[in-house]
Amino acid sequence: MYTYYMAILHRPPEELHVDDRALLYFLAGPIQGAQPWQDEAFGYLDVLAPNQAIHVASPRREHQGGKFTSEDKSNQIRWEKRNLQRANKNGGVLVWLAKRDMSLPYKEDRAYAQTTRHEFGRLMGWLDYGSSVRVAIGMEPGYRGNEDYYADSAAEFSIPVHDNLEDTCRYLLNVRS
Repeated sequence: MYTYYMAILHRPPEELHVDDRALLYFLAGPIQGAQPWQDEAFGYLDVLAPNQAIHVASPRREHQGGKFTSEDKSNQIRWEKRNLQRANKNGGVLVWLAKRDMSLPYKEDRAYAQTTRHEFGRLMGWLDYGSSVRVAIGMEPGYRGNEDYYADSAAEFSIPVHDNLEDTCRYLLNVRS
């Protein structure tokens, strides 16, 4: 018997043309100042969901060179919001709190994982109001920034906080609404 891997990775600015019944998993977590953990997560999801067609939305763009314009930023925000909402309806959201890599350039007046904080808040709000969104949360050892808030919020909904990416991916695929 052969095992076929069927995960498909989607990145902005690509518009997803995916059947609404297809499973979509959104990868929420730091991009700026963090190593590209999204590719590793995609690999785990692909291997852990054999013979299952899944789609993975990663907000980390392929490096395209040049300056990121305000129009690019607006398009990115819309892309993330649209696909996060879609994952809420059929699929799930993986929140990985990657530690900051101090060797990477970072805009010092920007809070680390700023967008992730908004996405996490949106997920907790959905859960507060009865959504059955599937959520998996992981925190890389060495992550700094509201660790207790994330852990306490997850505990309200009996969501474990994992300390490695593979276990976080496995939980996402196995959690039932």
